[in-house]
Order: sequence, then structure tokens, then C-alpha cells
Amino acid sequence: MSLVYKWEMHSYFTKWTGYVYLAVFILLMNLGFYFHNLRAESAELFRISYLIQFISAATAPIITAGLLSLSKNKGVDRTLLYMPVGSSQTVLGKFFAASTLLAATVLLTGLWFFIFFLLGAGFPFLWMLGFWAGMLFSGAAYISLGMLISCIARNPAAAAVVSFVVFFLMFRLDALFASHNELDSLAQALTGGRFLLTSSAAGFFKGLSFSDKLQSIAAGLISPAHLLFFILFSGALLFITAGWLEKRRWG
Repeated sequence: MSLVYKWEMHSYFTKWTGYVYLAVFILLMNLGFYFHNLRAESAELFRISYLIQFISAATAPIITAGLLSLSKNKGVDRTLLYMPVGSSQTVLGKFFAASTLLAATVLLTGLWFFIFFLLGAGFPFLWMLGFWAGMLFSGAAYISLGMLISCIARNPAAAAVVSFVVFFLMFRLDALFASHNELDSLAQALTGGRFLLTSSAAGFFKGLSFSDKLQSIAAGLISPAHLLFFILFSGALLFITAGWLEKRRWG
């Protein structure tokens, strides 16, 4: 796993991927901080925190799109067959490399809290720790989902587009299924009455939404159930990705 991790970290900074991701993420989050807090002379953190989580979802495809689809196109999968690295180690190495980039950007927000302290707005230490934990766990969920899409996709461009769409849907599933009756009517109309969306199915999809969990994180309220959700979500997707990669390498 360490071999794959070092390989990925090296590739991030010998190519454009790592630099573009860091530049876009840092630029967008600091623009948000400037307009929402410094320019508005506000120490309110909910809106900027929620914005950062959206930025995290929007920029994650930059580092996940090529993780497995690019290796397939370049024949890296076949190379790994002759190395002492299993599919699960490959997936975990790539996952932790992408998570390291995410952690670097998240930890940079600590400068904001220091600025608040200098301006006399206090230092919300516990809120900061909760926010960091929530960002890292939710970001890991996006990365694991992006890796699965990258493993299935035919090329990095397709993986990036599909990832962005899926991430947005995961971000707003609760709104999409807020009223399952309208969706049920639409589904029946499109399928000639052969599809029925039950309230339990709608509740299941709403439960998968990241939105309500991210709102709690933005408010500085960390629920163990939400963190457990992100851990199980990430673990399940990484397990599926490892199985898919194993099948692809030997297929």
C-alpha cells in the first residue's frame, strides 16, 4: 500500500493534477472567506463552512477522475500484476493519497480562525475541530465514490463528468426526494405505470443524502451517527472498487 501511496503522491506533483486541485480549492475557499467574512466584517461561520463543503464536492473529481481510469488506459493494471500489490492495497494507497491532498486544503482553513482571533472574534477551537473532522470524513466519502466511478469509467474525462453529476445528486438527494408523491407520479408516467416509488424507498434515498449531515457539520454539530455513516459509506465503496479492480485486472 505504501508503494502505491508514494507513487500517487509523486504523480500528483510531477503532473498538473495536484497543483490544479490545490490552486482551485484554495482560490475558491479563500474567495468565499473574503466575501462572506472579511468584506462583510462577519465572524459567522455557517455559510462559508457549507460553501467549502460544496467546493470540496465540486473539486474532488480533479483528483479522483484519473486514479483508476487512467491506469487502465496506460496499462498500469497489468504492471501491478507483477508487483507484490493486491487490488485492495492499490485502492487504499490511492485513496489515502487523495485524502492527503484533501487534508492539506482543509487544514489551511486554520488560518481563518487565527485571523478571527487577531480581530478579536475569539477562537472557536472545538468548532474548528468538529468542522475539520466533518470535512475529512465527508471528503473521504466523495473520494471513495469518485474512485469507484473512475474504476468503471472508460477514461478520466468521462469519470470527471459523471463524478460531478453524482456528487451533486448526493449533495441534494434530500431535496430531490422531499416529496416522493410527485416523483412517483413522474416515474409512473415515464414507465407506463410499471414503476412505483414507495415512501420507504424515498426515505432510503433521502437518508443517503449528504446535505443534512453537512449542514450539521457546518453548524459545528458533529453527530457520531453522521461520522459513522461516512465511514461505512466510504468503506463499502472502497470494498466494491477493490473487487471491481480485481475483476478488471484479471479479465
